[in-house]
Amino acid sequence: MESTQTRQVSPVNPIAPYQGGKRNLAKRIIKHIEATPHKLYAEAFVGMGAVFLRRSQQPRAEVINDINDDITTLFRILQRHYPQFLDTIKFQISGRAEFERLVNTNPDTLTDLERSARFLYLQRTAFGGKVNKAFTVDNDFVQANLDSNKVVIVDARIIQQAKGIAKHGMAERAGRIPGSINLPLGSLYMDDGVLKSPEELLWMLKKNGITPDKTVVTTCNTGQLAGSAFFILRYLGFENVKVHDASWVSWCDR
Repeated sequence: MESTQTRQVSPVNPIAPYQGGKRNLAKRIIKHIEATPHKLYAEAFVGMGAVFLRRSQQPRAEVINDINDDITTLFRILQRHYPQFLDTIKFQISGRAEFERLVNTNPDTLTDLERSARFLYLQRTAFGGKVNKAFTVDNDFVQANLDSNKVVIVDARIIQQAKGIAKHGMAERAGRIPGSINLPLGSLYMDDGVLKSPEELLWMLKKNGITPDKTVVTTCNTGQLAGSAFFILRYLGFENVKVHDASWVSWCDR
C-alpha cells in the first residue's frame, strides 16, 4: 500500500491581496485539508494562494491554476525568473498617477516580466486587491436593474439568510435584495466538496432563469461568496458576470 503521508513545510503569506481571496477562511479550510489523507493537492482557482501557500503539509504532487492570465504569468515568473523580476520592480514609485497609468495599460502589450510587475503593483496598491472595476457593480447599478429582464441577481448566501431568518454579523438587518434568485454556493458542490459537473450546473442555472444571454450579478453578504460564484460562472462560459461590491452589508447601509 502506497504511503499518503505529507511532508512538513513552512507556511508563507501571499505576496498580495486578491479579490475573492480566502484569507479569512484559510485556517478553517486548511484544517480540513490536512486532516484528510491525500497524495495530490489540486486547486483550479488558486488566486494569490491564500490557502495553497498557508498550508503546513505538502503532498507528493501539487497542481494549481487560475482563469486569470495575470496570476498564472506571475507565478511562472516567480518560479523561473525571480532575480530578473526583482530588478523590474525595483525603485517603482507608488502614486495615483502611476496607478492610473498601469490600470489603463493593456497587459497584452507587455512582456511577461512587465505584465507581472504591473499586476503585482496594482494588487499591492489597490484597496483589498480590487483593481478591475469592470468585474464589479455598486448598489446604484443593482437598484437600477431590479426590474430588468436582461439582468439577473444571484444571491449565493445560505437559504436562511436569503429568507431573512438569519443575518450576517456585519449586516444591519436580515433580508435580501428584491427580485434576487437564491442559489447557495454550497448547492453547486457535491457532498464530498467536489464541484458538480458542468452539465448539472448549467441545468441548475437554467432552471433558475440564469442564462448566458443575461448579465449575471452575484451577491452575498460581503462579496466573498459572490466572488467564488463569479469564477464558477466564468468557468461555465458565462461572459457577462459581475460581483456586487460589498453585497448585502453595503446594500443595508444605503
